[in-house]
Amino acid sequence: MRGSEEPFGGVQLMLVGDPLQLPPVVTEEQRELLQALGYKSPYLHSAKVWEHVGELKSFELTQVYRQSDPDFIVALNNIRRSHNLESALALINDTCVKSHRSDRTPTLLTPRRARAQDYNDDGLRELPGTEIVYCGKSKGKFNLQRDQLPVPEKLPLKRGAEVMAVKNDPSGRWVNGSRGRVLEMYPDEVVVRFYDTGEAFPVSPYTWKNARQVWNAELERIDEEEEGSYTQLPLVHGWALTIHKAQGLTIEDVRVDIEGGTFTSGQLYVAISRATNLEGLSLVQPLTETDVKVDQDVLRFLEWLKNLAPSPRSFDRTVY
Repeated sequence: MRGSEEPFGGVQLMLVGDPLQLPPVVTEEQRELLQALGYKSPYLHSAKVWEHVGELKSFELTQVYRQSDPDFIVALNNIRRSHNLESALALINDTCVKSHRSDRTPTLLTPRRARAQDYNDDGLRELPGTEIVYCGKSKGKFNLQRDQLPVPEKLPLKRGAEVMAVKNDPSGRWVNGSRGRVLEMYPDEVVVRFYDTGEAFPVSPYTWKNARQVWNAELERIDEEEEGSYTQLPLVHGWALTIHKAQGLTIEDVRVDIEGGTFTSGQLYVAISRATNLEGLSLVQPLTETDVKVDQDVLRFLEWLKNLAPSPRSFDRTVY
């Protein structure tokens, strides 16, 4: 785009992130495209640009802001890196395998969509009052599977329903991940009081557009072709969330149900690290070492960043 063959078009970048959380989510179509382009994985350490980057400086951010309990922080970091697991899991299990504190209603986190759906169905069923079902509308080809839609095709709501926003509001009144409770319902919008601000705002339908990425062999580039759209209220039920949807959130009261175990790297760490303290964290069942999954290639990449050699080209990418 800048007419330059330099890495990143010659622009200086600052890259920020934690690869030890959940791995990149890619569709099968995207995975096939990446493989066709010669990428060995969807992780950032497989980017071809590493072969050409010149000077690279690495900084590890060590100050923790979400938690303040030093024992909890140490346990979380050990689980994040799969290190000293016996003591880390003992602290969490001894403290948190219990009913949640009675004066708070927790957000339940679970690895699987079906489990979260069961909890949300129970929460809605227990509310009194009339239920209104908001139906999503699609145009053209919107090729996501029904269980991967940003918002369900049918979203039943009642007054008092716990909800979470899944898109940023253009006016900045809420953001992706803001949680709240439904106050009023109308045919084309619902009014939600959001917990982070305490204010109530009308939420209207949002339109997601489906653009397919295709490889343009003639021009040797990736082009986007818009194929369709999907319109629905940008809300999901908030009694329970999948761990994937909770990534990035800070939640004062968290209950974790990992029945059946975790199934991908970083999943357990992301779940329990949403809590701000051990008092606000409870577990349905004890954690085991098999629940802790860490991608060893990511650990190697982070160690390489931490101990940078004179040239980034020294990083061995052959295993990817």
